[in-house]
Amino acid sequence: MQGTRCGIIKQQTSTMSQELDLGVIQRALESWVHQFFPRGIQSQSHEGLAMNDLAATISCGRAIEHYDLGRFSMLDAESALLQENKEPSPSKDSRSPIAPVLLAELNHLLPGAAIFATNEGHFGSGSGAARIGDEIFVVLGCDFPLVMRHVEDSKYSIVGPCYVPRLSHGEAVLGPLPNGWKMLFDGRGLETFTAPDGSHTLEDPRLEMDLPPGWEQKQKSNRSYLTWKRTEDNTWRIFDPRQTPEKLEARGIKLEMITVV
Repeated sequence: MQGTRCGIIKQQTSTMSQELDLGVIQRALESWVHQFFPRGIQSQSHEGLAMNDLAATISCGRAIEHYDLGRFSMLDAESALLQENKEPSPSKDSRSPIAPVLLAELNHLLPGAAIFATNEGHFGSGSGAARIGDEIFVVLGCDFPLVMRHVEDSKYSIVGPCYVPRLSHGEAVLGPLPNGWKMLFDGRGLETFTAPDGSHTLEDPRLEMDLPPGWEQKQKSNRSYLTWKRTEDNTWRIFDPRQTPEKLEARGIKLEMITVV
């Protein structure tokens, strides 16, 4: 398979237990802040990462800003991380410092997980089986970045999928969205793009508008995703001809052949 190398794990938290509750999650969030920001929350971590990067990581793309079925906001995630630094309230309000909807999601997302930081300036969330020195790859045709462990030469073993905020939505091969654009995913993982003027499209603004010669494109009848086919074929496929290995390499992406063992 082919993929692009996106960094090496240089720092990692301890693995979360399988049984979580409010206290366990609170202590974990506090320890992550201390581990990645030892000089305080206003500082940056060793690779220029900030607190909002860590908040995006623990949200795993499920905040309302990125997911149409989201039940918590990025502000909820940041507030949960900053709980230790809040001034005590004079009221007798005993509400949880973590929004209940976020707590429910973390109970689902975090068992057995660990948070890592890479030498390329990324936070990520993945399996606690990962370890320092493992590498992050975005593999063509795979829905998620992968944590992979080098064996020899071009051979790797797969540790597991991971969520990396600035790699998990096509950024590794297509770059960031243009200024003012937003991307929203539905429950099936299908994305819609919102332009600065508020209009919506299924067309990724990071791709050129014109298809390669001999290709056609159409929206599915429910207008939820795009399909493509060669003009002489009858079968429509979920394969964008603008994202072939050759096209990506022409954009300056360095692809490698990887053998999984």
